[in-house]
Amino acid sequence: MLIFLAIINSALANSNAGVNAASRVIFAMGRNGVLPKQFGRTHPTHKTPHVAIVAQTILGIGVALLLGWKWSPLNAFGTLSYALTSLVILVYITVCLSCVVYYRRERAATSNVWLHVVFPILGAIAFLPPLYYQFRPLPPYPLRYGNWGAIALFGLAALTTLWMAVRHRDKLDPDRFYVVDAGEEEAPPAVGAAPVAG
Repeated sequence: MLIFLAIINSALANSNAGVNAASRVIFAMGRNGVLPKQFGRTHPTHKTPHVAIVAQTILGIGVALLLGWKWSPLNAFGTLSYALTSLVILVYITVCLSCVVYYRRERAATSNVWLHVVFPILGAIAFLPPLYYQFRPLPPYPLRYGNWGAIALFGLAALTTLWMAVRHRDKLDPDRFYVVDAGEEEAPPAVGAAPVAG
């Protein structure tokens, strides 16, 4: 019983973190012009990205119910797991490699060859076998749709990034994802953070 409660608690915490992170990214993309500007709005009283939260919640529930109805809850969970695991692995690899680039380009004076080159590269390499075995051997259908979905989502993300780099390079400034320019909507506070006096 205690193990079951621990699993439920972990699942709820993980889901809450996912909603918080996804809505924050949707908000930033709306504010920066990648998504429609409505997604970049904040609540006039609570200063939360309420439009992004509602949109992400509707999307999450809709996908879960649709796939669960189509393939059963267990197969739906497995399909989404295959898709998201592949993408998360790519994110981790990118973070490892970006550490190398960042410290060589921005913090060369404080760069440590072990901490900022060797370990990040070893970390990226360590993620390659799990990524490989996500696709070989391919899982049976409908789980295999998760693999194809991961490839499609990665391609869409790459094309969107390329389009932004060519047409709106200034909006790819990472500081704009966390800092608001004058005249823009106020960025939502982090969960649990105290309000900042203006």
